[in-house]
Amino acid sequence: MDPVTLPTDPPEHPILDYAALVSQGIAQLERLTDSSWTDFNAHDPGITLLEAGCYALTDLGYRIFHPLPDLLANGGADAAAGLFTPAQALTGRAVTFDDLRRVALDVKGVKNAWIERVEQPALRLSYDDGPKALSIDTGQPTSSTAVPIKLAGLYRVFIEKSDLEDVDSSSLRRAVARRLHANRNLCEDFEDITVLDPLPIAVLATVEIGETENGEDVLLGILKRVGAYVSPTVGFLSLAQALASGASVDTLFEGPALTRGFIDTASLTAARRRQALHSSDVIREIMAVPGVRAVRSIRLARAGDPAGDAWSLALDAGGAPRLDLNASQISLFKGRLSVAVDKDRVAGAYRAWARTARLFKPLPPAGRDLLAPSGQDRDVAAYTPLQNELPLAYGAGAGALPESAGDARLAQANQLRAYLALLDQLLANQFAQLSHVRNLLSADGDTNASYVSQLVGEVAAEGHGLDPAPILAPRFDASALQEIVEPPGAAGAVRRRNRFLNHLLARFAEAITDDPLATRAAAAADAARLDSRLLDAKR
Repeated sequence: MDPVTLPTDPPEHPILDYAALVSQGIAQLERLTDSSWTDFNAHDPGITLLEAGCYALTDLGYRIFHPLPDLLANGGADAAAGLFTPAQALTGRAVTFDDLRRVALDVKGVKNAWIERVEQPALRLSYDDGPKALSIDTGQPTSSTAVPIKLAGLYRVFIEKSDLEDVDSSSLRRAVARRLHANRNLCEDFEDITVLDPLPIAVLATVEIGETENGEDVLLGILKRVGAYVSPTVGFLSLAQALASGASVDTLFEGPALTRGFIDTASLTAARRRQALHSSDVIREIMAVPGVRAVRSIRLARAGDPAGDAWSLALDAGGAPRLDLNASQISLFKGRLSVAVDKDRVAGAYRAWARTARLFKPLPPAGRDLLAPSGQDRDVAAYTPLQNELPLAYGAGAGALPESAGDARLAQANQLRAYLALLDQLLANQFAQLSHVRNLLSADGDTNASYVSQLVGEVAAEGHGLDPAPILAPRFDASALQEIVEPPGAAGAVRRRNRFLNHLLARFAEAITDDPLATRAAAAADAARLDSRLLDAKR
């Protein structure tokens, strides 16, 4: 842990440097009052007022440098409101075959999915130009002028059901159909969605392993590799895993948003639908297991078929191959000695591994999106008037004057409060403006207000006889102050709001600089109305 130290360097921004602000203020006073004010020491009341004002400025600077999420969370609001996450801004509808395949793979209970273009549709149509009629081709003789129509945009979907989730085939087919139809393009449709039947595959092999190898560990490794080859799984990655693999954010969020994470493109390509299993491929997978020296013999067979094939095993078109642990017989040898293993324990370990490595559940939003950090409400608009920061001897703050204070003393205190009121109001408005950052940096809302204000609260007069009436004009309230700061309908407010929206658009490399429907003459005649139209277009 790094030691905690106090920084000795001056603050990086002048507004945070209290000593520099005081020195700058004294320098200005010396320049303006060199003939009438000569005592600039700390005991002078004018210097005390200067120090109070400089401290208020450093407080404002401190709050300006709060983390942006904290400023956006002002008032307890959601700091991410109005900000788009990558999953909201970069994802889109399915466009390619791979996109549709990803959508199908994201359905619970789907282990693998393939989508193929239909070249010969089951429904054949023909068009007869004579009667201008469209008819279904039933195979019966038709008019000599009838022309067959080749339907495009039809796809056939094949689904391999996961054996790790309890989902029946009919429910799975309906769920896949709903997701695909919600994401298909115009003029595209799915002719059929087929849930493939499991096709148990047995591997009959004799394998030589090293003299010092643990037989059960080697057999478990063989089952993992062979099982992944026979029935490959398309892997999902969390956002952290995908970023750690070197993928960029813009690449990750291409295509449709998925609930189970991000699909590794390499595994998507590798998990293609096979027409046959080859012994040479299985041998390569077995030899990749640590501890294996050689594969002495191997045959591939359907479960229940003792003959099998030593070279290649053709697969049924309507089946999904799956390694059958009970029917498979993989014998291990160390030289000429057979290695005894507890096959039941190995099979249990394999199934436990499969549930962990091949079962992908929906991820929480934080696991599949870059969420904006939550902010802490700092109450940045809170402002303490300068009169409350002065020593009690000045009589300007709450409870500063005793009950016995005379009218002359009260008048002096009120005069000081009135002198400070203008400075207090300017500072209070700056704190209010800072609390308004969330609204300024948002495209939401129908208000064009760009300047805000807050009326400095009157100091509680109870106990010391200070009357707020001499400070504020009659009926002067917060709404009257806001009319001074930014009158309703001010043209400058619309222009400032336009500049804020320009900033937000620039973050997405976009720009809207003028109204293409407005003529130059119209722009000159009614600039305010065109500014409002441009503002609405940017929103």
